[in-house]
Amino acid sequence: RRTLADYRGKVVLLNIWATWCTPCIVEMPTMEALHREFKGTDLRIVAVSIDQAQTKTAIRDFVNKLGVTFEVLHDAQGEITRAYQATGYPETFVSGRDGVIRKKVIGAADWNSEGNRALIRQLLAERAGSSSLSSSGWSSAASDPRKWSSPCVSRSGSTPLSRCAVPHPRFARSSLGADAT
Repeated sequence: RRTLADYRGKVVLLNIWATWCTPCIVEMPTMEALHREFKGTDLRIVAVSIDQAQTKTAIRDFVNKLGVTFEVLHDAQGEITRAYQATGYPETFVSGRDGVIRKKVIGAADWNSEGNRALIRQLLAERAGSSSLSSSGWSSAASDPRKWSSPCVSRSGSTPLSRCAVPHPRFARSSLGADAT
């Protein structure tokens, strides 16, 4: 079982998806291309399937068919959907090393676009703790779901990082609700 704390200090692209979701299928190859470009860096791409429990084999087959090499987890209970207040699939959150969500995308995106690669390069260049969070390293806003929504929500395009500072929900304690496939 993985938790968000497992990714502390890393840049994380967290994708919530399902095997039956056509936009999710379209988006996966672009995440794989991004993963391959930034292999060996502190970027972690984590795709969490919300498919039902009996579909674990189908998820594995799906991932193998697409040639996905980044981390894929399974959350049959949908805990991640509730924790991140996801409104549909796919839904993706990009956070910096400090655990702050810098971009949220509802729907499929081209993660290998120049704009998204530039975002990842910028986040990788930042030092952990370089944002204006509390002295403990994590903002108290993380415990308040009303503060999770952010002007960085996008239906694809790019949003300036200066307008997107929302902490991971309960970063240090939160479980992804997901197991490795």
